[in-house]
This record gives sequence, C-alpha cells and structure tokens, in this order.
Amino acid sequence: MRLIVVLLFSLIPSIVMAQNPFGNRGLFIKQGTFTVSGTVGAEYINYAPEGMDSSSGVILTFAPSAGYFINDNVSIQVSMAAYVPTGDLFDNVGTTWLIAAGAVYYHRINNFYVYAGLMAGYIKPGDTSREATNNLKNFGDLNGSLESNTTQTAIIFPAGLLFPITSSLAFDVGIRAVYIIDEDDSAIFDCSIGWFGLQAFF
Repeated sequence: MRLIVVLLFSLIPSIVMAQNPFGNRGLFIKQGTFTVSGTVGAEYINYAPEGMDSSSGVILTFAPSAGYFINDNVSIQVSMAAYVPTGDLFDNVGTTWLIAAGAVYYHRINNFYVYAGLMAGYIKPGDTSREATNNLKNFGDLNGSLESNTTQTAIIFPAGLLFPITSSLAFDVGIRAVYIIDEDDSAIFDCSIGWFGLQAFF
C-alpha cells in the first residue's frame, strides 16, 4: 500500500483546475540550463500469511538527479536512487541501488509544466540473506528485485507536473514507472504514483 496515493489524487484535480497557487511564474528553462532535483518517498508493506504472524516493513527511497538542457525543451539527465528496506519483513536485506541516464522533455502549459522521459540503467540489489530471500519470494513489484544479488537492467519512464515556486525552483508531482529485467529474462514492472520532490534550474 502506498501511503501517498490518496494524497496525490486529492491534490492534482484542485491544483490543475484552479489558479496556480504559486503564481504565474515561468521557469528558467533554455538551452544551456542545468537542473538538479531530489525526492524522498516511503512504501509501507504488510504481509500476513495464513496461520502465521504478520510481518511489515517500509522501503525508503532517496532519489537525486541532475541534467543539462540541450535545447529549450529537452534535458539529458543522470539519476540515482537508493531503496532502503526497513522493518522485520526486510531483516538482513541490504540497500538496492539504481543508476540511469536518458532524456526528459519539458513543456509549459499555462501556469505549470509537464514532463516525460525515457531512461535506461542498472539496478544493483544489496546483499540478501537466505531468510530474507524466502520472505521476498511472496512479493512481485520492485520488491521482487531485492531477491537477486546480481545487477539487473532497468528502463525508467519519468513523468509528472512542475508547479513553479520561483523562476528557478518548482514543486514536482510525478510518476515513476520502472521496468526491470533480471538475469533469467523475467520482467518486473513497478509504478510509483505520488512522486513528490523539488526541481531547481540554473
């Protein structure tokens, strides 16, 4: 269960339909502009097998990125993410790392901006004990990628809305879809709705 899904869907209609609460400001986006961004997220999971005690855990996500605009709309970006599992469900599971690069397209619509992109990279799961692996076999989604100790290929589809706070800073409300291919050519698809953060332009 993602704690921020409900919040996302309650915010977007009111923000988009109403006047931009941050005012009518354009972002400093043109060829040669640099951008940096960062987001922090959390995913709560509870697993209750029949006839057994339940286990729960939280996956914390820290995701900084940086980019350079090659024209007025397209930014070449490099992104990194750390997925940190906590709680008894994820005992002895290490941090999973993702690094990717690609392009993101930005377009202004009235008082806000939309963006969408395509990135490719690798996921390196952290060390996982046998006990932890047995727990994780019950999960698909991105959590399933934590089972393996080998590097996996990842394709990332970032998309979202930017609401300018100043000409150099915007509030980011987005979606991150990640398609993972493991060493057995099995596929895992994870879509995080409610990706909140900040983007800066200079």
